Amino acid sequence: MAATQKSAQIAAPRGVNGATIVGILGAVSLLSYVFGSEGDYRYYLNIPGLAIVGGGITCVTFLAFRFSEIQAALGALREIFRNE
Repeated sequence: MAATQKSAQIAAPRGVNGATIVGILGAVSLLSYVFGSEGDYRYYLNIPGLAIVGGGITCVTFLAFRFSEIQAALGALREIFRNE
């Protein structure tokens, strides 16, 4: 019974993690600088390359993890960015 009481005392964190905000702001800042310095976004946009990378990530994810683990990860991702 002590284990039940102990787990009940630990509360889940609320809101978005500070590191997530820093990472998103850093990525947006870096991309804004790079796009602004060259002036033309088409130098950096490669649709076939994005399809290869995105498709490769998806295929490797399905090869490496069980479907239940992928669903759990997507559920956790939704929970991270959920509005309260």
